[in-house]
Amino acid sequence: MQPIVIGEFATRQHIKLTPDATRSINRLVVSEYMNEFFAGTRMGGGQPGAQVW
Repeated sequence: MQPIVIGEFATRQHIKLTPDATRSINRLVVSEYMNEFFAGTRMGGGQPGAQVW
């Protein structure tokens, strides 16, 4: 997934990223993923993961 996110900046938005910026984006994406994962665990049913649509 990370290559898709970083590629979006480079190809479609034409934003050049430094290695530090790339690491920061990675941390934000992972943090959001973990928040969604654990929110799904708290929703009940005992099934870990994000909400099923």
